[in-house]
Amino acid sequence: MLNLLLTEEDGAAAAAREALRDGNGMLPAAIRDDVLLLVSELVTNAVRHAGAGPERPLQVQLLRGPRWVVVAVADQGPGFTWHPGPPAANESGGWGLFLVDQIADRWGVECTTSGTRVWFEIAYDD
Repeated sequence: MLNLLLTEEDGAAAAAREALRDGNGMLPAAIRDDVLLLVSELVTNAVRHAGAGPERPLQVQLLRGPRWVVVAVADQGPGFTWHPGPPAANESGGWGLFLVDQIADRWGVECTTSGTRVWFEIAYDD
């Protein structure tokens, strides 16, 4: 299991990717790129929409099972409602959860007593 606490706004997504890459084989090669992309999207959302930063850290957790990886990003934001489908054609942002929905095998959003937790699971073959 990897448990990472991020307090910086600038570079938070890069720091999360680096920690996951350096996780001593926590990410199987077959799904590494997908996991790193989705982590980047969720961390960026937490910084942008939940105000994550020095006073409001965010947490990234990775749990690896025999044929699956679950990643969760928790922040102190108020939560949100996601509307399925891609963003409008003229939007440059808004692709994060759409990508999670398209790539992950399962995912969800949970409201907690301290904020919001978004998680995804990706299965893989050995």
